[in-house]
Amino acid sequence: MGNEARQKKEVDAAKLKKAYEDLNDAQLREAEASLALFEAAARKSAATADMEDLSGVMEDVSGLRARKEAFHEKLQELKQAAESDWERHKAGVEAERKGMEQEMEKVRAMIDEMVASHGELWSARQDAMDARIDRMAARADQFDAQSRIRFQNDLTGLRAKQAEARRKLREFIKADEAAADDMKAGAASAWDELRAAFESAIKRYYSS
Repeated sequence: MGNEARQKKEVDAAKLKKAYEDLNDAQLREAEASLALFEAAARKSAATADMEDLSGVMEDVSGLRARKEAFHEKLQELKQAAESDWERHKAGVEAERKGMEQEMEKVRAMIDEMVASHGELWSARQDAMDARIDRMAARADQFDAQSRIRFQNDLTGLRAKQAEARRKLREFIKADEAAADDMKAGAASAWDELRAAFESAIKRYYSS
């Protein structure tokens, strides 16, 4: 192999590694935003005592915080790993990521309904969704050129719904008492559209 070909191979390998690290950094930001939402919901539930078996939920959230920290540690080890150890550290990152994702979905399913009934938690819910969309966008490089064009077009539409949901949420937060119910309904509707579009995109591009 000539020097030019070898250099290109090294550059391509470095780009792939950087893309992988960036994707996992996005996963870490998503996990932190989701944990902030879960912890806020757990505190709200503790204050209002409106959720059965609250202690179990809070235990799950606490366990998720530890999972997230373990994932962060593995990612830092990967970034500092020597070339010969990179794949081994990558396997550790993947194991921690999958475990964290499974636990995250379990807790998210338990908390979704409670969050929906407490408007003061909606901003944190939107923050968590924004982080999920950012992570999805970070995976664009895995597609071939034709699929990437479709993906970017769909992402543009998703970003528009994201902005609309955020706008409606701001209106709801600023609304006076007389307009609050209408603004809450608008924010809820925009959220439902955003979540449906996000879930559709996930199924379209990432379901195997």
